Amino acid sequence: SPCGILTLKSATDQGHLLVEEISTGATRTLASATEMYHGPATARFSFSAEGIKFGLKAIRAAAGAPVTIIDELGQLELRGEGFANALATVTSDEFTNSILVIRSELLPAYLPKLPQSPLIFKVTASNRESLPETIVTALYPELSPPPREAGAPN
Repeated sequence: SPCGILTLKSATDQGHLLVEEISTGATRTLASATEMYHGPATARFSFSAEGIKFGLKAIRAAAGAPVTIIDELGQLELRGEGFANALATVTSDEFTNSILVIRSELLPAYLPKLPQSPLIFKVTASNRESLPETIVTALYPELSPPPREAGAPN
């Protein structure tokens, strides 16, 4: 099963972002639009140093997992803050397959930092439900169900 981190809006406070360790479901506050933390900041959010540390630990713990997810790398990481060293971590030999969520406008800045040509999947409103299956099929084509023959029963 995948490991790594997801970032999501807090269900209880829409001004907060959480970081979730995928393998355990544990969360920490990552950033806030309304509270000030002592970590880095962007125009919209103040980031929690504790939340960043928690996310980096979850990423390191994913070493050896079949798939590692990092949601998401952005402007903060391009400045060398936030989960910036996660990119070097997941491109090491300890990580087999990594799924990095990167906004399309930042892709040109990130592509030179990757050690090989990545597969790129664009997330849209119409494909977001089927995208996980598409990604798994691309990573593990041997797991794809064989195409059905014409006239074969369902």
